[in-house]
Amino acid sequence: MKKTDSAVLSAPASSKRPKWRRKRFLVNRRYQLKMALLAVALVVAVVVLLNFSLFSSAMRETETTLSIAPQFEEYLRAQDRAQFLLILLASLIFVIGVFLVSLLETHKTAGAAVNIRNRMDEIRTGNYRARVNLRKGDHLEDLEHSFNGMAEALGDQAWQEIEILERLAARLEEAQERPVPTEITLEIRRLAEARRRAVG
Repeated sequence: MKKTDSAVLSAPASSKRPKWRRKRFLVNRRYQLKMALLAVALVVAVVVLLNFSLFSSAMRETETTLSIAPQFEEYLRAQDRAQFLLILLASLIFVIGVFLVSLLETHKTAGAAVNIRNRMDEIRTGNYRARVNLRKGDHLEDLEHSFNGMAEALGDQAWQEIEILERLAARLEEAQERPVPTEITLEIRRLAEARRRAVG
């Protein structure tokens, strides 16, 4: 087998990143929900403290105004309730936004991890042509390059083993001094063919 053939067969089928869209938002449900809920918990703690500070300040201003002009009590109380509801609604929208953004960001990690794990399963079964192609924006890009380099190295090593096995089989068949059992050469060629199917 020529070196150029080995390089061609060990190269990725396509160097372009896939353009398909995400079909499942929750790839690793446990990990994604855990991280999203952790982010939400931190945001909720900050929002509660901020809102408490805002409401306390608003109530103090209302009480100060009522001490001067008690006839505006109904108006001021209604204004406080409206302000309270508005801030509460804005806080709820903000928390939901943080939750969704956290899911999206964790998806970029979880989806990449699933992709790499699937390609590792292919390598384990002997498919050294497997390559990781992450989507644009996905995390773990360093692992993508490392994995593809490993797969290429394994493919090159497999080609070297194939060449050695085929040379041994040919030398055994050409030996004239003493007869070589046919099953030996057949076994060597069987191993070489199995490796050839794995990488090519």
